[in-house]
Amino acid sequence: MNIYIKLENELIETAEKITDVDYEKQGDMLSAEELVSMLKDLIYEISKRDEKLDDLKEEMKECYEPKRIDPYYEYGVNERYFV
Repeated sequence: MNIYIKLENELIETAEKITDVDYEKQGDMLSAEELVSMLKDLIYEISKRDEKLDDLKEEMKECYEPKRIDPYYEYGVNERYFV
């Protein structure tokens, strides 16, 4: 005996889009087993995206060099006044 849970179709479609998995549903009903599978897939996608975000942050730290701002420009004065 399967237990079915009623979910909004939009929620199921969004989860399918994120995980690239087609879940077996009957209308707007999803079995408890499919729901658990969907949650596991979503958790995996979150961890995968967190790792990607951490990698991008690390890459930014390694590769980004802040642009030096000319002090004359920073304080709004013209350099020729000091020559």
